Amino acid sequence: MATPNTCGSLILLQQYYNSLYGGYMKSATLKGLVIETADEAGSNPGPDYMYGWGLLDIAKAATVIRQKGGASIISEQTLNNGNTYTLNVTQRVQNR
Repeated sequence: MATPNTCGSLILLQQYYNSLYGGYMKSATLKGLVIETADEAGSNPGPDYMYGWGLLDIAKAATVIRQKGGASIISEQTLNNGNTYTLNVTQRVQNR
């Protein structure tokens, strides 16, 4: 049941993104989002042969989508051959 669960969850993320921003994410953006927000599975860190990238955390992915332009960066760019792209990111430190 992993495949139908994953497919349905990804469609819901696309629908959520569209409801907030009036368009859909590229497939590469969606893939990167769910890989980055996945929870670790198994005893080895990172992707492995048994658990892949981990367990989907759709709530975490939806939070990243909601925080786009604030605490999250979701940027879809096109890079042509021979060109470079630079993105400077400044980490905000919050007082606790």
